[in-house]
Amino acid sequence: MLKGQRVKIKRQVKKQNNFFLLVILLCIIALILFLISFFTDASVLEKREIDVKIEIANQTGIKIENESLDFGRIAYGSSAQKTLTLSNNHDFPIMVEFEAKGELKDFLIYERRIYFEPKETKQVGVSTIVFNEEHYGNYNGKFIITFKKAN
Repeated sequence: MLKGQRVKIKRQVKKQNNFFLLVILLCIIALILFLISFFTDASVLEKREIDVKIEIANQTGIKIENESLDFGRIAYGSSAQKTLTLSNNHDFPIMVEFEAKGELKDFLIYERRIYFEPKETKQVGVSTIVFNEEHYGNYNGKFIITFKKAN
């Protein structure tokens, strides 16, 4: 009988250990899923990066490109503006966020966030002003447009 009780106890301990390992595994999986959802924004529909270029020079010149925001050559004290046409092709409202990165991010003037109703199209302006203390040269960066579901 003593041997039978030992076998029974060993089985119970093994079941408890297996159960404990299963609980730990489920906790780890739940933690991983939580971290993934925390660090990813499920409301993002699309993200676009547009190259931005400015040349600071002693005279103004114009450049036209469809693939980038190229403000061309801008003289001290001058400004320039580009217009983006954005549309909400969804059947729900969206929010569009804008962010400039790179060495020219301080030159750009733009709205940080715009809301669109379903099927709405808007013209969005991006401007630049060059002050006298800036050095002549070419400045580059990225203009990031993020389309999100509006809450």
